[in-house]
This record gives sequence, C-alpha cells and structure tokens, in this order.
Amino acid sequence: MENKLISMVDFVISQWSIDLTPIQRERIQKYANFLKQALKLGMFVPCDENDVPLVEPEMDMFFTATTDGMAIYENAVYDYQQAKDRVLFEGFEIHSGYLYKESVCLFQISECKLYTIEHLLSFEELDLTLTASAIKQFEL
Repeated sequence: MENKLISMVDFVISQWSIDLTPIQRERIQKYANFLKQALKLGMFVPCDENDVPLVEPEMDMFFTATTDGMAIYENAVYDYQQAKDRVLFEGFEIHSGYLYKESVCLFQISECKLYTIEHLLSFEELDLTLTASAIKQFEL
C-alpha cells in the first residue's frame, strides 16, 4: 500500500480478505460504491432529469381552457412519482436555496455536487434514513 492518505471507502475496497465470501465482497463493494457517489439534489428531493426540484402536482394547476388538462395532470403525477422513487434520503426540504432536514442546514443547493454520500456521515446530528431506492443500490 502506498504511503498516502485514502478514504475509508477506498481502503475497504483495497483490503479484500481471503476469508470473505464472494457475496460479502460484492456487498461491501456495492456499499462502498454507493458511498462514493457524488451528491445530486435529486437524492434528497424529487427532481427532474436536470436536477431541478419538482413541485408535487395538484389537479387545479392543470385545468385551464384546454380539454386535455386531466392527461397533463396524470403525466405530471407520473413524472413526480418517478422522481420521488429516485430519492435516496428521507425528510429533506429546500428553503431559500439551501437543503435542510429538521432545521439543520446541510449546504447551499449549488454546493451539493461538491460532496459525496460519504460526506453526509459527518452530519452526526442528523438521523439519515435511507429510502428503499437507496438500499436497492447495495443489496444483493
């Protein structure tokens, strides 16, 4: 091993034990890769494909003079649900350009991509709850 400081994730990946079963190794590697992901706003709140936050659709938002308001509403609900299913962490909100959970400010939205999921572990005061979508990324 080089005399270089490396992250815990990189260290675990590099330290394969002969005693580990292939399934254990794969699970460790999947979890390590999960932690190394760059943060995106869509991991915290429902966002479109460009990481722009979505507002939960309400029926009255889509009914105007057009006759296809119901179809547009149903598409918006579908898109919102798909975005919500991609969220990895429960209970986050956006206020004035900052990401919050339970009145604790994590960072400014524009700074989100500067960090990894592993960085979230430094917020000890937060109860970080993973969604089913997050767990699927490293379960076998």
